[in-house]
This record gives sequence, C-alpha cells and structure tokens, in this order.
Amino acid sequence: MKKILITIFCLLHLLHTSSLITTEQVGPHTIFADQSIQRITQLQQLLSLTPEQSKKLFGYDAQLELIPEIDAIIQNPHEITIVPHGFGGSKENIRWIKQDNAARIPGTVIIYNCPEIADGIMRLGKANFGQLPDMRPMLYILAQCQKVTDRIHLRGFSRAGAIIVNCIAALVDYSKYEKEFQALNITTADALAILKMIQYGTVVFECPLTHLQATIEKKIRPSTYILAPLVALIANYLAPLATSYKPSGEHAITSAQILAKNRICLNVLMHVEKNDTFVYTHPEFVQLFQQTSPEHTYESIGNRDHNNRDPQFYKTLNSFNKKYNAAYSPRYLVK
Repeated sequence: MKKILITIFCLLHLLHTSSLITTEQVGPHTIFADQSIQRITQLQQLLSLTPEQSKKLFGYDAQLELIPEIDAIIQNPHEITIVPHGFGGSKENIRWIKQDNAARIPGTVIIYNCPEIADGIMRLGKANFGQLPDMRPMLYILAQCQKVTDRIHLRGFSRAGAIIVNCIAALVDYSKYEKEFQALNITTADALAILKMIQYGTVVFECPLTHLQATIEKKIRPSTYILAPLVALIANYLAPLATSYKPSGEHAITSAQILAKNRICLNVLMHVEKNDTFVYTHPEFVQLFQQTSPEHTYESIGNRDHNNRDPQFYKTLNSFNKKYNAAYSPRYLVK
C-alpha cells in the first residue's frame, strides 16, 4: 500500500513539477574581520565527518562539504554561505550551479545532502520537506561555523528555504528542541551565539516552500468539484503516509510567525517567480520579516517559473550581498 501511495505522490510531483538585535542594529556590519584562509581550513576540518559519525549525528550520511571560492573576480570570497538543496535535487546541483557561474552562488559555500538522497538514490519515503531530519545537519553546520566566524549567510531555494527558517525558529525556541540540540552538542549559549551570527549575515529565500499541504491544495488546482476532495485527501493523509513529512511538524510559515513574534531581525532578500506553478509561497511570509526588519527586507519578483530564475535576480542578489558584506561579483550588480 505504501508503494502505491509513494507512486501517486511522485506522479503528482512530476505533473506539477525578546530579539537579540533590534531593528536599528541589523544591517551591514564591518566590525568583523574578513574570513581568513586559516579559518576556512579550520572549518573544513570541523565539517569532516566519517559516514559513521554522520549517521550517528543525523541518522544518515549527509556528506557535509565546504567548497572554497576559486574565482578571482568574486569579492569577499571567504564569506561563508550555507546552501541546502531543494527537493528532488542533491548537493551536486549546488556544486554545478557554482561551477557554471560563481556569481550565481558567490563565496565559500557549504553543502550537504538531505535524507531522501543520502545514498544517491531518491527515496521519497525519507523526504520531510524542511522538517527536523533536514534541519539536523544544518544546525550542526551552524554550530561549527560559530566556532570560526562572527557572521554567516544562508541561501535556500524551495524546500531549502523551509529548512533555513525552521532552523532559525528552532534556535529561538531552544527548550522545544533541547533534546536535539544536546545530541548535536549545542548549548543554550551556543544557540544564542549562532542566532546572532545569522543576524549579522544575510538570509536569501528563492521561491520558498512555506507549507507543503497548502502547496498541494493550491497548486494542483482541481478542475472539477469531484476532484477537490481527492486533493484534500492527498494533502492531509496520503502525503504524510508516502513520506516522512508530519503535518504537526515544522512549517516555514509558522516559523516565520515565531520569528516575528519574538522580533528577530534579519537581513532578508525574498525572491519569487510570477509563473511558479509548483510551490505556493504565502504572501504573509515576507510581510512577517518586514514587520521586524522593514529597512533590511527586500523583495525581488521575476517573470519565470519555479526552476528557472529571472536573470535580473542575480544582479539583485549580488547587489544585496555587496550591501551586507557577503561575497559578490562586481560584474553582476544593479546599475
């Protein structure tokens, strides 16, 4: 029965392919020294886990990897960006994009594989769409980065956007995730330091998945009244049965609400594509960041679809990165 449910879900996927820093304090920061080669080397060592160590920490081999910037044109090349991958891809997608054009993902980059692609084969039953199993490696990476740097940059496309905001919300609500944090050797003090490190960096969302069930309900768009109950059945029952997704688990829109409630200020670039027919992004999502960081939350809207980025986005991205002292290409700036 589970195999049948997984098949149905795959077919549908193919078809519809108290704040640490106040609002006045967020923004560009130059008080910290640039990341040195020595720090990058140290971080590489901290992220070097054997498959056995990774499985013990995360339940699978996440294959953490740091990719140094080698393009001489990139400014601030030692600034570190953590880039989880979207659903249906792997860390190799991030590597390919960076190798194809460093301006698309400038700087030193950290990547890893999510549970459903751990062994190189897509296993839908392991997919959880940004919830705790996806979050564990990200939280571990953040903890290691905090040992060598004062700020970090986060970039998330689709499901990866959910991973990022869910991790930030978890740092705010330490007690709820205390068991998970302890397993990763992250103390309350560490969590606060990591959160401040994120606040001094940047967060970039690209067509983020803000709620899986809402995406299924709104993007499949049943053409007849008869099909509407089937869509609701898929969203509320079949999706959780076919995957590791939990309706009661973490959701990006809820995490954004938690950050707004706690007045967590971030430097945010939010990008959506007008013709995105695959992922539903709540309009409220960016508004929640604007509530606490109105001067440091930027919106970018393209004319393409979920998997194809409007070329103007990369100019916006690099200009945003330059403003906040992240890595950027001087060849891709808004003029």
